[in-house]
Amino acid sequence: MSDRKIKLGKGFRLISKDDSKYKITSGNAIMDSYDMRFFYQESLDKDNLVIVKDLNKRPVAVMEISLKEKFTIEFLKVDGSVQKKGIGTAMVLEAEKVAEQLGYKEIYLESVKDAVMFYEKLGYIHYKESYDDPVWGTLYPIKKIIKLK
Repeated sequence: MSDRKIKLGKGFRLISKDDSKYKITSGNAIMDSYDMRFFYQESLDKDNLVIVKDLNKRPVAVMEISLKEKFTIEFLKVDGSVQKKGIGTAMVLEAEKVAEQLGYKEIYLESVKDAVMFYEKLGYIHYKESYDDPVWGTLYPIKKIIKLK
């Protein structure tokens, strides 16, 4: 678990071991193969942050951020019951606040085709050519420059 000190907004928190009992089902078979136990294990790595969004006292979204070489959103998973309700947008905006707190100037991620427009609407731009991944299919490397306050 990262030892970096961050302040999260209301309804957001770092994942805990207790979250392993919950299930977030996005509707994407590949993404859904990664359960909350996986994300908790990932959070134990000092270079990772795993942020959860709660609604009605249960996790409805999870996001893994890697701080290994740069600020990278590795996973963003939102439960199908709350998709198209602003939860994904709130998660990305929270990631941007965390990046700013930690002094990062850019956020990187690799998006699946179905999510590219979502990120573009939030100001993310393509910085490399897309490529084929054997698990995820075509991935699109995108990033956003953060305006530090």
